Amino acid sequence: MSLHMSANARNMAANSNAARRVRQPALAERGECATGFPQVAATGEDHLGKRHARVRKQLDRIDAMVREEMDLQKIARLASASAWLSEMERVLDGHPLPGSRRPGQDKPKPLFTSCLPDPT
Repeated sequence: MSLHMSANARNMAANSNAARRVRQPALAERGECATGFPQVAATGEDHLGKRHARVRKQLDRIDAMVREEMDLQKIARLASASAWLSEMERVLDGHPLPGSRRPGQDKPKPLFTSCLPDPT
């Protein structure tokens, strides 16, 4: 039997749809999404606040370590970590990358005039 026959594809699609119809109500009863992960109540604001606080705390720790460090290689690694954490803080703050968003320009509305000569 060929794997590329339309009857075979139709049969596989029917089996897949039947399995999905059986699986989805069972997942909904258990409070799980289709991928099998349990759904968590949306507490995004609390999570973002805690994550932002952790990032700021790590930045403070790295800044203190840079002030005490004398080895240039370790200072470079700490600077790299600081840049990475600063980028994460920028994302958590919701600031766009520089130059990625332009403010709207105040353009005057164009005046449409006829390019055709007067019929006189």
